[in-house]
Amino acid sequence: MQNFKDSLRSGLNSAIDAIQNINPQQSSIQKSDRQEIRSGGSDRIDFEPYGYRIEKELGSNPVGGCLTYLATRADTNELVVIKQFKFANSGASWAGYEAYEAEMKLLQQLDLENIPRYLNSFETAEGFCLVTEYKPGISLAEKNDYTAKQVEQIAIALLEILVYLQQQNPPVIHGDIKPENILVNCEAERIEVYLVDFSWSRAESPEIAASSTVKGTLGFMPPEQIYNRQLTLASDLYSLGVTLICLFSQTKSTQIGQLIGDSAGFKVRQIAPKLDNPLIKWLQKMVAFKQKERYQDAAAALNALKSIRSTKNNKIQHYWQGLKDRKAAVWLGLGTVSAAAVIGSSISIYQGAGGAYNRLLSTGECDRCSLISADLEGSNLVGVSLEGAKLAEANLKGTNLVGAKLAGANLAGTNLVGANLQNAELAEANFFSHQLGEAQLGGANLENADLSRANLQSANLAGANLSGADLKKANLRTADLWGANFWGANLKEANLASSALNFANLKGADLQFANLAGANLERTSLNYAQLAHADLRGADLTRTSLRGADLSHADLRGADLTRVDLRGTDLSYANLKGANLRGTNLRRANTRGAIMPDGRRNR
Repeated sequence: MQNFKDSLRSGLNSAIDAIQNINPQQSSIQKSDRQEIRSGGSDRIDFEPYGYRIEKELGSNPVGGCLTYLATRADTNELVVIKQFKFANSGASWAGYEAYEAEMKLLQQLDLENIPRYLNSFETAEGFCLVTEYKPGISLAEKNDYTAKQVEQIAIALLEILVYLQQQNPPVIHGDIKPENILVNCEAERIEVYLVDFSWSRAESPEIAASSTVKGTLGFMPPEQIYNRQLTLASDLYSLGVTLICLFSQTKSTQIGQLIGDSAGFKVRQIAPKLDNPLIKWLQKMVAFKQKERYQDAAAALNALKSIRSTKNNKIQHYWQGLKDRKAAVWLGLGTVSAAAVIGSSISIYQGAGGAYNRLLSTGECDRCSLISADLEGSNLVGVSLEGAKLAEANLKGTNLVGAKLAGANLAGTNLVGANLQNAELAEANFFSHQLGEAQLGGANLENADLSRANLQSANLAGANLSGADLKKANLRTADLWGANFWGANLKEANLASSALNFANLKGADLQFANLAGANLERTSLNYAQLAHADLRGADLTRTSLRGADLSHADLRGADLTRVDLRGTDLSYANLKGANLRGTNLRRANTRGAIMPDGRRNR
């Protein structure tokens, strides 16, 4: 054990800085680095004779002689990833070429949507190139502030991928699972997860024999991999467990060494104390030092995770029990409302023994109770169930409603400024004309909610489900809407100026007359959206899909429409003056009467 600890810590500091470059991965194309490799640059790589045009370099491993590029296939204009192994490189090794060859052969055998498909391979004067499918998304190393529910979804998706790999004959061991090798796409209605970079993967049976060299990433390698011993189907589970610990604790992969205790193991309870006991035990089993103490394979780990029932956080349970034991006059946690204030505002909570008051104290539930005009400012309502409750005109400013169940609740006129509603259930709730500025709504379910005229300025709605919601004339200026689902939502005349809508799903949404000036719409899905008369001045629409959308009379002056899919889009009488249309697909688009980028009106 001590030898493992010493070996791990001795190499971790020197290796950690190179994690981002070793086994370089595809990532989202951010505006700051969205530039092409210039001709005559330091590498002077030209793949055009082979039918590919380089867009940008994604990463490099100079020691192994491996470079990774994002490229466009000339004949189809589709994005691909090219990994070039420069065998002639003085720093390259034969082991590096073997990794390239092994990855190529393995990818040719695999057929799973969550693994980039093998497309092609070719030889250049400098080395060999492997061409794979491009998967849209960002790596877990770039963004790790996912909610616990989202992390569990990511875990299930990855385990399903491992189940597929382990069902191959012979079974496949990835050998380098870490945040950099996992891509997540929140553009779709459900989170899409991809496992990439099979450079160190092996397919041998019944156990993966020891190799002549240790391959992998320190901090994420299981002990048997560091000691260069036989790998088993439980080896990848260790690496996945460490990755999930990073996500649950929101720790960067480059800081993984900070989570390793003196005993060279992970103390999950200390690292992520907010997780419930069953999940902590599951994670602890995933990262057990001894292989025999882990789950035997991915299928067993997946079944165990799916069988864990959703239970309230121990802290919440203790909170409610504490209130019951103290026979508190007010059930509002850390709030400041007195019993007299409650009675004075005619809130029908206290109904004597067996009433809603006692029920709430013992269970944390108050479904369909009346809290009209209640002053609950700053209250701790974590996990409470208030489905169908009457909360109209209530003061919930700064209230902690994480995980609360508010489906069907009447929140019309409620003040929720600064409230934390992350992961709350708000389906079909009525928020008409309420105050939600700066509220934390990340991951909340607001399906079909009435948010018309709502003030959501600067609110955090990242990853929230707003499908079918009514947001007519809502103020979403500067709101964080990253990855939110607005499928079929009504956003007519909504103010979305300078909001972050990248990776959001706006398919079929009604955005007529909406203000989207300066909004970040990169990688946003706007297929068939209604954007007539919308203000999109200066908006970043890079690689956005607008197929079949209605952009008639829209103001797109100065907008960045690089590589946007505008097939079948109605751009009649739209203003595109100064817009960037490089690589844009305008097939079957209606540009009648539109002002083109050069200021010329199209006839």
